[in-house]
Amino acid sequence: MRNKILILSVTLLLVLSFGSLAPAQEAPPNVIIVYFFKANPGMAQQFEAALRAHLEWNVENEGQWPWNTWQIMSGDRYGEYVVTSAFHSWEDFDANEEYFSRQVANFRLNAAPLLESVECIIDEADLINATFPPDFSYINVVEFYTYHIKPCHMAEFNEARIRIHQATAEADWPVYYYWETLRSGGTVPCAYLIIFHRNWAELREPEISLWQVLVDAYGEEEASSLVDSIYNSVHRIECSVMKYRPDLSYNNGQIGWRSGM
Repeated sequence: MRNKILILSVTLLLVLSFGSLAPAQEAPPNVIIVYFFKANPGMAQQFEAALRAHLEWNVENEGQWPWNTWQIMSGDRYGEYVVTSAFHSWEDFDANEEYFSRQVANFRLNAAPLLESVECIIDEADLINATFPPDFSYINVVEFYTYHIKPCHMAEFNEARIRIHQATAEADWPVYYYWETLRSGGTVPCAYLIIFHRNWAELREPEISLWQVLVDAYGEEEASSLVDSIYNSVHRIECSVMKYRPDLSYNNGQIGWRSGM
């Protein structure tokens, strides 16, 4: 049990056009598109140059969607680039279909030949059961956890994570995070935990552990039951740390630091 608690604590300590990250309405747009790019061996610099040129194409063509780039710094996918755009409604995809087609064509022509592999997923974010930093400039490093959920256990998993969030919110636990659920592009059911950090030092364990927060909120027996619910619902967990690349990101008509995700 102690190992399970430790792993969960690390998981919660550790996929993206608001001035503030706080949801501005009851049901804000929450669709996120995520690309994973793996450069051909020895061609990372060439790909970065091609990606920047592609973002300059967005500047010239007044692209409306933000595109933010992260680089994986740990795990099996070390070195890969993660390019995200959020938070959209599903209707946004229809409204921007023509521009998106031209954008993809430009990328395929100039950057895709430098890639060994491309993966695209589309997620929906839970912006209600989440704790956000005061603004996007806070975020330099994120921890990205993938939970491969057992079939028929999604409801149990979601109930446990929501109750855990309720405890952390009530305790004002100083860890910023939110969840995404995979909708397309991978093996379902699958959920992602994204935890925001200002720097690498924030990956250290907080003064008050998650386990203590849960015990204070629910008592030791119920806290143990919540942790068990999470781990009994999944058959594999993967994790990585990603660092933000403002030099390879596009926001508000320019390349550089983001105003949104």
